[in-house]
Amino acid sequence: MNEYADQFAVTTEILAEWLAEGKLKRSETIIKGGLAVAEEALAGANTGKLLVQDKEEN
Repeated sequence: MNEYADQFAVTTEILAEWLAEGKLKRSETIIKGGLAVAEEALAGANTGKLLVQDKEEN
């Protein structure tokens, strides 16, 4: 793993550019309700990153 450590910063910049340009798509499933629904969220069908939101944002 350390054999590519020197390329990490450059690779991160390139991936950030691609994401901003729409060349990469990220998929997220956001479940609202905090820990009360976390177990339920894990059992459900989700795609990409699973986020459990603990409170409503203002």
